[in-house]
Amino acid sequence: MSNKILKDKLFRLKHFYKIINKNGELTTLTPNRAQQHFYENKTNRNIILKSRRLGFTTFQAINMLDNTLFTPNFRSLFISYDDPSSKKVFDDIIMLAWNNFPLKHLYHINAENAQILKLDFLNNTYSTIEVKTSGRGGRYDDIHISELGKISANNPKKEREIFAGTIPAITPRGNITIESTAEGQIGAYHDMFWEAYDRPLSIKPSLKEYKAFFYNWQWDDQELNLITQPDVQLPKEFKDYQQKHNEKASKDKSNTLNPITDIQITYWFYKWLECGRRWNILLENYPTTPEEAFVSSGSKLFDQFQLLKQEPYLIEPAYSISSWQIYNEPISNHSYVIGADPSEGIGSDHSAATVIDFSLKVPKVVATFTSNSTPPDLFAYELKSKGTLYNTALIIVERNNMGFATITKLKDIYPVEYIYKEKNETKGDTVTTDRLGWNTTVSTKPRMFFDLSTAVNDEAIQIQSKQLYHEARIYDKGLLSNPKHDPDATNHFDLLTSLAIAFQGRTEYETSSEICITTNNNVEDKSNIYDPL
Repeated sequence: MSNKILKDKLFRLKHFYKIINKNGELTTLTPNRAQQHFYENKTNRNIILKSRRLGFTTFQAINMLDNTLFTPNFRSLFISYDDPSSKKVFDDIIMLAWNNFPLKHLYHINAENAQILKLDFLNNTYSTIEVKTSGRGGRYDDIHISELGKISANNPKKEREIFAGTIPAITPRGNITIESTAEGQIGAYHDMFWEAYDRPLSIKPSLKEYKAFFYNWQWDDQELNLITQPDVQLPKEFKDYQQKHNEKASKDKSNTLNPITDIQITYWFYKWLECGRRWNILLENYPTTPEEAFVSSGSKLFDQFQLLKQEPYLIEPAYSISSWQIYNEPISNHSYVIGADPSEGIGSDHSAATVIDFSLKVPKVVATFTSNSTPPDLFAYELKSKGTLYNTALIIVERNNMGFATITKLKDIYPVEYIYKEKNETKGDTVTTDRLGWNTTVSTKPRMFFDLSTAVNDEAIQIQSKQLYHEARIYDKGLLSNPKHDPDATNHFDLLTSLAIAFQGRTEYETSSEICITTNNNVEDKSNIYDPL
């Protein structure tokens, strides 16, 4: 066996493995553009959101088989949705490739049953590849989890088993890849993808954090190449979609949007027909953007068209420090408000904070904080740090649940006059009480979110943060009816909640005709319409 074969994995993937292609034909695997891109850019922890029929299940199964064949003492685990799908992956992909492997005669099989292929290297070492629905009790060097979105949406018990039994089975330096199409806006897959996708490009994932990949329908070169000319009967709504998307793509500084060609929009139209002319199914299975992938039938709080007007303001943070994302440095004579939503800091929901500059004609978000490992008392120190930095900002802490502990510590380390006090409305008058913090109730929660929604509709706020933008896009009106913390919820919209709380701080300022003059050359002079009372 030549050194080229032993050392060149990509060569082996392109020449040694047979698959069944989309046309039902037995052929040699040729990685497509999406598969090749992923192979060249993956890390040890990856999470993939994809359009259907891009072949990631097949490619990853073959990739793991190659690891098994060419790495002694290597253990691979492919997690599938259920037993029938597990058997299909093992029989129709792995065993088909193994049975057609040109160097099969050089190997000794120790076991070939129960969806396990075990190879004996005759030096007291073995390599295995298994396809199962759980990895509990094993120890693996490579784990691939397929369709976690579907598992998260339909089988919470199995989702818990994956995180309790399968992922802990990885070796310290092992590789994990999670791939799925989207299925709704709940579950671990949804949360994990957005956490990875929203991570600023300037921040390299740690060894245990996931790198996000998104492959939309424009990567489906095989089917796109079958379309030779645009459909002349393309409906107007598709032409309008193409035009609006291409306008956004031309202004996209992140280079994540690619213009849609006439051939491509025709392909998408045909997929719409295959989906029974149902937009939700089309967007979920053949999305153009990650946001489209996670559509649901729920009623969105924020007007989606008005939210699009926020896109030109979305930027990468100027820098990151600890769990803070800083978009704009403080300006000496500006007034700031920090909204804070504390959590337990034990790895579930996040402690979150948003800083708003109210000394601008259009207030804007200048910094955000999210951490699921910061306990309530230490969160107070984070708030104190940025409160001091931003000109002794007014800090509004939600006092529900963990907020009491945050407020208790904050009042010991921060000027109490700059900690928000609850207000009551009595006979048309607003009375400030002595109770520190914001109380989220069945009446205040809808009010604060509708206030924020109105500000977005009136273009009276600039969000800047991509994570905030994402949470606003998928926030459902049904969430307004429950002011209490739900420990079983998978998405608490913590950062958006902190923004809604911070926006309530606008009532602490009144309109003024004074002009705000700054010495910061990077900031435009604006009319200072808010001054502290």
